Amino acid sequence: MVKFNRAGGTAAVAALALTALMGSDLAASAQSVYRPLTVGGTRQPRQAYVPVAPQAPVYNPYAGPAVLITAPVAFAGRIVSLPFEAINAIFPAQGNSPLTLVGGPVMAAGRFVQLPFRVAQAPFGGPNPFAY
Repeated sequence: MVKFNRAGGTAAVAALALTALMGSDLAASAQSVYRPLTVGGTRQPRQAYVPVAPQAPVYNPYAGPAVLITAPVAFAGRIVSLPFEAINAIFPAQGNSPLTLVGGPVMAAGRFVQLPFRVAQAPFGGPNPFAY
């Protein structure tokens, strides 16, 4: 027994009867009779082009006149930090090992030694001395 609601009962019964009598292809076309019509061929309005500003150049502290200050200071800071980095290669500053008892203070000392070099570079666009 098939139950229908009142709103679409007759259309559903007619479509069910056509399906039983004519097959699925004709029934599908018969059911399309009961669908609402849609209006086709509408176009979307064209989008207006938005002018794009050129990308601002990225400031490079190691190019231009600032390189006269930042390059030698960065080179000297690297030379000073090499012994600390060599010790940190043997004694890591992080991890779950007793070697960190030596590596942690050595890394802190290395950063403390590099601080004057980073402070000298900061006004000329070098890295922030307090970011490390």
